[in-house]
Amino acid sequence: MFLSVADRTRIELEQFQAPPRLPAEYHSGEITGPGTLVCTKCGRQVAFVTTGEIEPCPECKNITFQRAQTSQ
Repeated sequence: MFLSVADRTRIELEQFQAPPRLPAEYHSGEITGPGTLVCTKCGRQVAFVTTGEIEPCPECKNITFQRAQTSQ
């Protein structure tokens, strides 16, 4: 019984050490940081200079977005 609890604790601690992943999809009403989001329906890019609330797409009123790919 002790081993099952210890093993679960080890797994949970490893998850804290893993680098955070960015969400794959953003929705209107959520708050986002600076950057560009792309509408998943029409492809319209919406740029955020500062932190702000995501509004529906100004082009097609869609409510889902993805972070624009940055070229490095």
